Amino acid sequence: MNRTLGLMTCLSLGLTMIAGCGESAPAAAPLHQVKGKVVYKDASALSGMKIQFLPKTPTGRPATGDIKSDGTFELKSADGDGIPEGDYRVKLVLPPAAKGKVAKSSISSEYFDEDGMQLSATIKSDTTELPPFDLKPIAKTDAGRRSNRDND
Repeated sequence: MNRTLGLMTCLSLGLTMIAGCGESAPAAAPLHQVKGKVVYKDASALSGMKIQFLPKTPTGRPATGDIKSDGTFELKSADGDGIPEGDYRVKLVLPPAAKGKVAKSSISSEYFDEDGMQLSATIKSDTTELPPFDLKPIAKTDAGRRSNRDND
């Protein structure tokens, strides 16, 4: 019994050492300090919300920003302050509702969709400030889909 346990321990240590000798993970893409602003007719409706940047590529990393009372935000990722270069779908995130209540907003629900299809952004190496995200009512199109572009 002791011999089997010793053999298993040695085997386990040997496999751990072999696994550690492989190639290291690729270095994380550099982060860029980026800020922006969300504009809405009733600025108080933005209070406590977050803005989330979802990468359009599977290797990208998401980033989030707390929306301040004036609509401004600064992006942070799991790796620190900033966001890597890339193309992103953008969505709003409601603050948590009080226990037993449902979070509501006067902002069109499409801005909160998981797919982030209403807003998008491209981060380049020289991006430091994004153009404002101007939230407008979203009208239905003839095809039954909603479009923000019809309201410009």
